[in-house]
Amino acid sequence: MKNFKDIITSYDEKIKNVNDRNFQIKEIQDIMLDKMESEFVGLHDELHTNEKTINRKIDRDEITKIWDHFQRFAEYKDLKHLHAICIPEIAKFE
Repeated sequence: MKNFKDIITSYDEKIKNVNDRNFQIKEIQDIMLDKMESEFVGLHDELHTNEKTINRKIDRDEITKIWDHFQRFAEYKDLKHLHAICIPEIAKFE
């Protein structure tokens, strides 16, 4: 009977240790969630402020004009073949 009590006591201690550990983990998770939530709120506020600033500085019509202007120019991938031909020849000349 004494052996049985010792075993039960041992299990009770192990269960208490596991419960304490689970409580510590839960506290850490709560702290991390609070930090993440405050960071996300801060990020949301910053994005909202940036959006207001951008909207105040430029409107959609101006952006459309600028984008249309950029559409007139070729990109590097469009001229890659020409670049590969010309640059080595220019290098030889120098």
